[in-house]
Amino acid sequence: MDKSFKVSGMSCQNCAKTVEKHLKDFDQVLEAKVDLESQTAQVQSDHDLGPDDLNVALADTPYRIEKNWAYKLKKRRKTSTILGKMVLVLFMKEGGKMVKAYLPFRFRYTPIVQTVLIKFTKDPDYLYHSLELQVFDQNGKRYAQVLAWRPDGYKDVYQEAGLSLDQGELNMVVGGRGVGDLQETASFGPTTFEEADGQVRIKFSFTDKNRREIAFSVVEDLEDGVHLSWLPSIGAQWEAPTSVPLFFLYEFDFVKKNGSQLDFIIDGVDHQVDPYAFPKGFQSRLDIEYSLESVMTNFNEAREEELVELDLAESGKASQGDQDYYYQIAGDKPHLEKMVMKEGHHPVAVEFDPAFPDYTEIEESLPQFGQFSIKPSQELGDLTGKYNVVKQENKVIINLAFSEGWNPNQGETYFDLIRQRTTTRLTDWYKSLQCTEIIDLNDMTVSVKWKKVDPDRHQQL
Repeated sequence: MDKSFKVSGMSCQNCAKTVEKHLKDFDQVLEAKVDLESQTAQVQSDHDLGPDDLNVALADTPYRIEKNWAYKLKKRRKTSTILGKMVLVLFMKEGGKMVKAYLPFRFRYTPIVQTVLIKFTKDPDYLYHSLELQVFDQNGKRYAQVLAWRPDGYKDVYQEAGLSLDQGELNMVVGGRGVGDLQETASFGPTTFEEADGQVRIKFSFTDKNRREIAFSVVEDLEDGVHLSWLPSIGAQWEAPTSVPLFFLYEFDFVKKNGSQLDFIIDGVDHQVDPYAFPKGFQSRLDIEYSLESVMTNFNEAREEELVELDLAESGKASQGDQDYYYQIAGDKPHLEKMVMKEGHHPVAVEFDPAFPDYTEIEESLPQFGQFSIKPSQELGDLTGKYNVVKQENKVIINLAFSEGWNPNQGETYFDLIRQRTTTRLTDWYKSLQCTEIIDLNDMTVSVKWKKVDPDRHQQL
């Protein structure tokens, strides 16, 4: 008996491999084949297996077989992953008429779960002045990666053996001028990154390209246990932007200067970490900023590609992998109201007001205007921008720009102090990003490009 099932939660080829392995290991399954593009699993068995049966096989994974789903074979264009493609939405109205819509925006998720940035610019090494530890979760296993910041603006990348990032993911997590030297190394020591028993403990070590051992360890006693949330200005470093990088830092803080046990050694030499400019809780801090729960996505990265098909339910909702799309149906026209990245414990939403129009409603040389908001979990506030869309010579032209910088929720008095005593770069760097997107209606292809503009002369859309 050969059946197809819808699988939820997959976002990469490793996800698909994990699902396929668990299904094959299930004693009632003869053969299984998982397709990332269609988000389906083809299962062969001598038994009449249903979703509940197969979810037993996936119990130890974040993936699930969806219930009440009937697979329909469709002709699809060649593509790598739905996260990397445009979305063409089709849905069935009464009478069997097919109505087309499109989603010209996308999220890309990178599985970073924890980060720490250590600055030692006042006591630099001859190669590096800062180190950034990034912890990834791939297939339920943790991997370490260290970005070693160089004076020339590039970052050397040291990856723990087994970590797999494509070029787009790597570019996104590195930022700045980009990757200097990239090395996969088995020389990582055990990595510790946890809060337990009233302490935060961070420890890692590795050997760099010059065969020098670099080791860092800090143990901080927590008195109040109250952490913050932060949205760092990583995109401000990008000379040629390719998207809106969104690095949401939860359970965020700076290490206390007094009372913390700190060891930082490069090639046998102790190095001093920079002090942080602003005390917190009447205590001096070190420029060691950490996040126990990190979420990284980028919004609408630059690309040139074809549109990809997706089914829209009669409710106006569509799901694919770790993303949900919500539409308002006006007559027979679907208008994009919201898209949600649901990976991890902290979903990220983009909302459109008014809902983004269907391209068939856009008249020649008559632009339509609206607003969009990027909204992470509530405690992080939001980013607000404006869009316009117009049709010219059988092409749809979309412009996106941020009318405001990051708007954190009120009540974060510590960050209010930081903003008052520093430049607007911390919160307003998004206003320098502008996107132009062109959809060719002749072949339904899209071209997306980003550029930097002077935020003081920011164009009103």
